[in-house]
Amino acid sequence: MRSLLIIFVLPLFVKAQNCRYNERIFPSVDKTSNISYGNAPAITSFYISEATTFNQTLLLDLFQPTGDTATRRAVIIFAHSGGFINGTKDNEDMQALCDSFAHRGYVTASLDYRLNFNLLSSSSSERAVWRGIQDASAAVRFFKQNASLYRLDTNKIFFWGSSAGAFMSVGLAYMDNAERPASTYSAFLQPDLGCKDCTGNAYAHSSTVKGIISCWGATKDTAWIQNNNNIPSLLFHGSGDGTVPFTEGYPFGLPTITYVRGSQQLNEQLNRTSVYHEFYPETGLGHEYWGTSNGTFIAGGPTPYYASIISKARLFMLGRMGAPVSCGPLPIVLADFKGTYKDERIDLQWITSTENNLKEIVVERSLDAVNFESLSVLAPAGYNGSGAGYQSIDPRPFSGTSFYRLRFNDRDGRFTYSPILKLSTPEKEWLITRTYPVPVHDRLNLQIQSGKGRRIGLAIYDMAGRQWKTSSYDLSSGLNNLQLPFIDMPSGVYLVRLTDELGKKPSLIRIVKE
Repeated sequence: MRSLLIIFVLPLFVKAQNCRYNERIFPSVDKTSNISYGNAPAITSFYISEATTFNQTLLLDLFQPTGDTATRRAVIIFAHSGGFINGTKDNEDMQALCDSFAHRGYVTASLDYRLNFNLLSSSSSERAVWRGIQDASAAVRFFKQNASLYRLDTNKIFFWGSSAGAFMSVGLAYMDNAERPASTYSAFLQPDLGCKDCTGNAYAHSSTVKGIISCWGATKDTAWIQNNNNIPSLLFHGSGDGTVPFTEGYPFGLPTITYVRGSQQLNEQLNRTSVYHEFYPETGLGHEYWGTSNGTFIAGGPTPYYASIISKARLFMLGRMGAPVSCGPLPIVLADFKGTYKDERIDLQWITSTENNLKEIVVERSLDAVNFESLSVLAPAGYNGSGAGYQSIDPRPFSGTSFYRLRFNDRDGRFTYSPILKLSTPEKEWLITRTYPVPVHDRLNLQIQSGKGRRIGLAIYDMAGRQWKTSSYDLSSGLNNLQLPFIDMPSGVYLVRLTDELGKKPSLIRIVKE
């Protein structure tokens, strides 16, 4: 019998007070203006669509909590609106957001980035977006290079864009160099713009961020978003947006500009992947519905949606960092959390020393310590504020490395998380780790973990035993994502049967098609 001890990824003790990133705990903020984060040289060769391109020092305004002594602080980088034609880092909404989140303990920055393009040229509009993505990358790499100077946690950098800035945030997360538009390469009267991470500055860091926030943004091609682009995203958009299409279309309604896909289609593509995301559509609302026009607050100031977006963004970022999402006394004090692997299952055990107002305990598991799923829900066992001991079994644990955490929900709607446990289990031949959506509409997504490269066979049967489809798939070592089309099949109940290349170890999945 084997028994493996699970080790902690985060500190064991759940603090009773943790308001950083939750509330405005710092009474004042220090602002440093016009810090150079890079340089964009002029395009010297003749190209009419970028005739205004000039040598430009890329600047940002930096906001830090006054008197803050923390040594590893999270960062939010903001990119303004303006359609890649106008706007600056001084836009009122960007300055207000920087100030608001710096009071909560973040280090924040508002960027200037390269502007101007030819409204009569689709290739020029594509180049403008790519330049913005390059400048976003330069800003991320600047902060990673200067992490010690500004006391930053380089694993907790978020990028937040409005309108044009949202195009930048989506491209930063999901566009790779292989997906560069052809218009950004060298051609007749068309200077090469360079790769995603190799302009602006020479800092040799990745431009990967912890998550992005896109307010009324879009992208040219949602197919760029795949499971390997595992950067969580938070999307806001109004269905009545006449500037950036909510579904798809031409920005500003101009057919001379590149056709784009808006937040609704971004969300649909993200639903086809395992990438964590949240989407908040607002029926009938237009562009910048938080109360601005080109980043300037209109008469009457911010709308109620401004505070709502801040609240949702706060929770989104806290969730990605694994930080408590409530401020003040937490529903429990956790004294111990451990687990063992034996008899091909995981035995989780924990002890609480105090329980107050606790509604339930949700056991969650994950393959990557980012995207968690619910495993079981337990009722509280403490009495009159005292603690209790608990146990939960995972009868079919993931193969290899997996992660577990506890979510404590209190009766007031607040919740907090335990530290994350990391476990190494023996590698299995192959294992189905996730099946969604349930029920199926047009396609079934299967997530399969394999210990090595192999071929598997697949067959779909109805409940009368009739075979509808057969196919085979080549699995690579690690996590694999398969999509099975169900769109041409009638509603009903089906069995999906998977076997390895030797026809052994069959797995059956029962699927309901609507």
